Amino acid sequence: MPLLSRARALPPIAALCACLLMPGGCATTTPARGDADAQALLEAGQRHARQQDWTALRLYRQAAVLQPVDESVMGAQARLGRALATGSLAPYGERDGGGAVRRPRPEQGRPWLLRAARHGSTAAMRDLREDARRRGDVAQEARWRMRFAMTTQSLFERGALRPTQLGGLPDPRSPPTAASQARLDAIVASIRAQAARGDVEAGIDLGLLQTFGIGMPRDPQAALAQFQRAGDAGSALGLYFCGLLAMENAVTGIERAQIETWFARAHAAGFPLARDRRWQTLRAPVFHFSS
Repeated sequence: MPLLSRARALPPIAALCACLLMPGGCATTTPARGDADAQALLEAGQRHARQQDWTALRLYRQAAVLQPVDESVMGAQARLGRALATGSLAPYGERDGGGAVRRPRPEQGRPWLLRAARHGSTAAMRDLREDARRRGDVAQEARWRMRFAMTTQSLFERGALRPTQLGGLPDPRSPPTAASQARLDAIVASIRAQAARGDVEAGIDLGLLQTFGIGMPRDPQAALAQFQRAGDAGSALGLYFCGLLAMENAVTGIERAQIETWFARAHAAGFPLARDRRWQTLRAPVFHFSS
């Protein structure tokens, strides 16, 4: 009997568990928001999580599939992914404290973290970076490290994003070694090759290398072209990065109307951070540094 049919034949609690073990859950369609309130579901899930009650997963999942995507939906996706991946309901930045712990299922949490990260969740980006580091996936670790630094607009994160760090050295101030340079060269070569084949995600990564001047000279104009190409292919993140780069005045000749269009398109594509009256509060960081 297929898993979905077995889930329907089980008692409600067992059926819920069976659904949560499926990467896509039991829903076969994305529900419209209707009367559901993503913020209320998220807050209720957080209350249960603080009490180490795994009912939180059901509430997070109900919020995580709602449309349109807002910050509450994105937050629920990130928390659901983290709980499944780590087997813990502990909030970000806190230890389990002896609470209820389940067997980590990173293969089930990762798709939810990816969904949240593509909607702009920096918490999910950070979790994906650490997941890639644990798995030894240097290309994915570099991807989420760069995207986290760009999205957070953090001077600290950008200043720490140096070739030696992507090369695997824990201290960004460490002098490069032959091994760290070889790792960086392999990352850059892989990104270039995938971007040349038309891979949209690799195109964003190449744009970030050009933005930060890692493995190549800084070239904001070329980076903007990469982000635009990704945006035209449907990437909300690419559109958002277009707007960020333009706001940093790294590229000249960009009219405010064009910046507004990029952010509006990103928001319409499911990127809550690009909503009107939010992106206008962004401040351009100064992040020129030598490698």
